[in-house]
Amino acid sequence: MSDTCIGFDDTFFYVKKKKIPLQFVLAIRLTESTGNKDIPYWKIAYTPGFDESNRSVRILPNVYNDRFERFIKSVERVNPQAETDYYHFTILPGGMPKTTWAPRDSYC
Repeated sequence: MSDTCIGFDDTFFYVKKKKIPLQFVLAIRLTESTGNKDIPYWKIAYTPGFDESNRSVRILPNVYNDRFERFIKSVERVNPQAETDYYHFTILPGGMPKTTWAPRDSYC
């Protein structure tokens, strides 16, 4: 894993060679990038440890699989207080992937 690699599984969020337990993920929010308002960048806020200040990274999830949706659901399961926006992945007839996303206040 390189210094800039971001990853996740059902237990940890990986950033810069650190394993962050999912309960330390504070928010997964939809965000905009200047000049790219229709591209769904996501900001993940987390606490690296009990004594450390909050940090965040911005990512553009892979739209060809459901890993990011599973990551959000795993965070919601272990940390119900985490702020999350809506993200859904599906495969359309014919095998084309489709993702949908929305800010929290537009789907609650």
